Amino acid sequence: AVRVIEHVAGGGADAPISGFPLGTFRTADGWINISVMKDSQWPPFCRAIGRPDLGGDPALARAADRRVRAAELSPVIEAALRAQPSAHWCALLQEADILNERVQDYDAMLGHPQTQSAGTVTWLDQPGVGKVPYPNLPGPQPLQAGTPRAALPAVGGHSRAVLAAAGYAAGEIDALFAAGVVQGH
Repeated sequence: AVRVIEHVAGGGADAPISGFPLGTFRTADGWINISVMKDSQWPPFCRAIGRPDLGGDPALARAADRRVRAAELSPVIEAALRAQPSAHWCALLQEADILNERVQDYDAMLGHPQTQSAGTVTWLDQPGVGKVPYPNLPGPQPLQAGTPRAALPAVGGHSRAVLAAAGYAAGEIDALFAAGVVQGH
């Protein structure tokens, strides 16, 4: 949200990214998101990935300087991170006070204790499909199962109303159902 606000407030000009490296990187067994936001985090990050020489290079002390040399630095960082599994990097980077987290696949995200405790997802019964996850967007009233807002219609459950709103007469709607062009109730 902050980046969108900055974009609009800046008249469409995107503000420069504040840190480097920032992003999602492949590891030996998946992906990890890393944010080296402060220049003071660069040397500990470099020590964690086994490249203290980069952390001690005064020409790389500032994020702006590292971004200029991204084409040179990114492959070095990527190669180091691919050498070990995500859990290895998460532990080392957490110890170095570098913002990071393993990128979860959908099953891991849905089963994650934080997802469950925060109520990030509500499971709704979808007729003909079964239980489906519905992400709760931030806001004052999260979606609650069993409320009218959470009631999902059956597939085609509003076909007649939609066709009528589009100007079809009742006889035309009946003909579409009879011909199998439209399904529903």
